[in-house]
Amino acid sequence: MAPRRFYSYLRLVAPAALLCGLFSSCPAHAQSRLNDHDVEKIMKNLKEDSKDFYSTFSSSLKKSGIRNTNRESDAKAMTDSFQKETDEMWKRFKDHKRAEADVQRVIEMAGKIDQMVYSLQLDNKTTLSWERVRSELHDISAAFGLQTLGSRGE
Repeated sequence: MAPRRFYSYLRLVAPAALLCGLFSSCPAHAQSRLNDHDVEKIMKNLKEDSKDFYSTFSSSLKKSGIRNTNRESDAKAMTDSFQKETDEMWKRFKDHKRAEADVQRVIEMAGKIDQMVYSLQLDNKTTLSWERVRSELHDISAAFGLQTLGSRGE
């Protein structure tokens, strides 16, 4: 008799527990997603931080092992292009609420810059500036469901 009571109890409690679990987790999941306003704000921050990064990066290159070389010119051109792409990405998203291709392009450029920043072992100010950019890129790429830059310290 006891197993029969247990199964009837289970038939009543299990669906209720399942429904409670589904409904209680939905609001928490919805709150963790970024809405368009949040994405636009992060993109605007990224645009501003990429300008700051370009400035500190350019100054830091003057003290690096690649100063006065074609690599320095290429590095500056790449970061300048990155800065312009983040601005275009923000404008497109602000106007149309779409920027998937722009986000992908910015992430790809950032991957190249990321390798350069850490291989050149630039000063702390430049590295911290880049880390801010990386963090914002991570948030944006997550909002678009895209793969982001690898994590540091691997």
